[in-house]
Amino acid sequence: MGPKTMNILSFMSGSSLDGMDIGIIEISQLDESFSYSILKAETIPYNDFWAKALKKVHTLSSEELIRYDFAYGQYCGDILNAFLKNNRIKVDAISFHGHTIFHNPSEGYTYALGNLAALQTKTEKKVIGRFRDMDVAKGGQGAPLMAIADQLLFSEYAINVNLGGICNISTHGKDKIAYDVSPCNQLYNRIYQRMGILYDDSGLQAREGNMLHHLLQELNDDPYYKLHYPKSLDNSYIKSNFNKHLKKQYAPVDLLRTITEHVAHQLTISIVELLQNGNLRNGDCILFTGGGAHNDFLIERIMQKLKPYNIIYNKAESNLIDFKELILMALLAFLKMEDEVNILSAYTGAIRNSISGGTYG
Repeated sequence: MGPKTMNILSFMSGSSLDGMDIGIIEISQLDESFSYSILKAETIPYNDFWAKALKKVHTLSSEELIRYDFAYGQYCGDILNAFLKNNRIKVDAISFHGHTIFHNPSEGYTYALGNLAALQTKTEKKVIGRFRDMDVAKGGQGAPLMAIADQLLFSEYAINVNLGGICNISTHGKDKIAYDVSPCNQLYNRIYQRMGILYDDSGLQAREGNMLHHLLQELNDDPYYKLHYPKSLDNSYIKSNFNKHLKKQYAPVDLLRTITEHVAHQLTISIVELLQNGNLRNGDCILFTGGGAHNDFLIERIMQKLKPYNIIYNKAESNLIDFKELILMALLAFLKMEDEVNILSAYTGAIRNSISGGTYG
C-alpha cells in the first residue's frame, strides 16, 4: 500500500498579531513515517478593523465576545475562500487555529476566537479546529502543540525552538519535554510600534542599543521563570507582567537590546537544564523557526551563550522558518481525520493522550 496523502488548508494567527499565516500543506504517511510539503503559503495582513479588534476583544462583554466569535469566523472564511480561488489547489480539509484570546490551563480553560460553524458555512469545507481544548480538559497545558510535529516530522533535530510571539522549546530525548520559555516577538513588536517600524531587519536596531541591566534583572525576576515545566504563557499574562517594564523613557534601541538578551538568557537556561538532566547532549542539532529566527542578532546571542556546549546550528530555509506552524496545523488535522493521537500528554502534562479537534462538515 502506498502513502496516504492529504492536502490541508492551514490557518494560524499568532500572538504577535503580525497577520494571518495561510497555506496549503501536503501531509503524507507511509506506515510509521510522515512527510510534508508546503504547496503554497503566505502571510496576509489583517484589515484595520480586525487589527484593532483583536487587541481589545479580551475586554468585551460575554455577548459581544460571542458576536465577534462568529464575525471572525466569517471574516476568516472570506480570506480562505479568496486564497483557494487564487491558488486552485484541491484541499481535503481546513485546519483552523483561530486567535487565542484566553489561555489559563491552571484554571481549566482556554479559548481561541473564530467560530468553526461560521467558518465551515462560509467555505463549505470540512473544518477542524480548537485543538487545545481536549488537552486542557484532561489537565494539560494545551501547549506547546508543536511537540507532535517535532517528533514525527523534525526528529533529526534534538532541540526545536519556536521564536514566535512566545518562545517555546521541545525535545524528544529520554524525557518528552515541551514548554513556553519566555515572551519573544510580543515584546519586540511593542517597541517596533513605538518606533513606527514593522520589524527590526536582522536585529540591526537592537545591535546598536545599550544594555539596560536593571531592566534585564526585572524581566528575569518574573515569577513565571520559577515554575517547572510543563507550563505555558498567556497573552494577558505577558501584557500584565512584562509590558509594564518596557517604559517609554528608555530609548527604543536600548529596549530592543535588552529584550534580545532576556530571550537569549532564558532560552540558554532552558537548554542547559535539559543538558544537565541528560535530555540533550553536547553536539546536538537545534532548529530555530518563527519570525525571531530571522533576527540574526538574537540568534547570534543565543549561539554565543551555547558555545561551550557545541550545539550545532544550520539556518533553516525561509519557508520552514516562516510557516512551520502551518505544517503543524496540517499534521494535527491529518491525524484527527485518521483517528490517531495528535496531542501527547508526555509534553503537556495531561492525564492521557488526545485525539483532539472539533470537526464541522
